[in-house]
This record gives sequence, C-alpha cells and structure tokens, in this order.
Amino acid sequence: MSSLTNIFLPLVVSILLVWFTFLNINYFYNIHKLKKDESGMKLCNTPLGIVINYLVLLVYVLGTVAGLAAMIYFASIGEVDPTGLDLLNVVAILALLSNQYFNHIVYYSDKSLIVGRAKFDYRKIKRIQFKPHKITFNYGQNHLSTRLFFVDEDKLKITLKRKS
Repeated sequence: MSSLTNIFLPLVVSILLVWFTFLNINYFYNIHKLKKDESGMKLCNTPLGIVINYLVLLVYVLGTVAGLAAMIYFASIGEVDPTGLDLLNVVAILALLSNQYFNHIVYYSDKSLIVGRAKFDYRKIKRIQFKPHKITFNYGQNHLSTRLFFVDEDKLKITLKRKS
C-alpha cells in the first residue's frame, strides 16, 4: 500500500505542478497580449505592491527552476529520495500560491480594467462597491467580487468613478 502511495502521490503532485505552471505562463501571455491591445495599460499597485509582485515572481521562477533541476537530477540517478519528493511538494505549493496571487493583480487604462486574466469594459461596469481590501461590481448580468492585494485603492476608486 505504501509503495502505491509513493508512486501515485508524486504523480498527482507533478500533474498539479504542471497545471499551475501552465496557468501562470498563460496569465503572463494574456497580460502581454491585453497590454499590447491597449498601449495605455498601467499597473494599479502601491510601491510596496510592485516590490511584492517582483518578489513573488522571482521566488516562483527560482523555486521552479531549482525544483525541476533537482527532480531531473533524482530521475537521472534513478533513486526516489524523500528530499526530492518534498521539493516537488514545495514547488507545487509555490506554483499554486503564485497563481492565486497573480489572479488579483489589477491593471487599468482609459477604456478597460484588467483583474487577473479578465478584461472589463468600463461602460458595462455598474454598482461599484468598495469594501476594505475588496471590490464588488456588476458587469453585464454578473455580480463579481475580487480581493485587492497591494492595490492603490484611491487610484482605482478615482478611475472607476470617473469612467463608469
């Protein structure tokens, strides 16, 4: 039973690692594509938030590279080492946490707002409510809310009140 768990559990964690890594790469591709469509897109973070963004990205990239290198090393020597499995778990958790953090980054421009991967047109945003570290609004027929991590709420309030 334990040998089955030792084989099955790392496989599941590896699949989750690949999935969240794909989501993170897809996030940066989408942001690049959306920013290319609108040249005036700006990050709506505080100075501390910008530093945190870069730190999260740096820790994620370094952790993923180190984890993949260690996994390739352990696979090349043909041993299943508990340290390698622990490293796989840490890299998977890093991918999950960074994905959740990146989904709350806010960009704004003259025409639209980007929260995570979603782009919102100001003309369709109605009933905006700001709560501490949270924003809720109606977009079309949908009621949406998101947490605001390290977002300059004053800048966001001014932009949304003026545009919508």
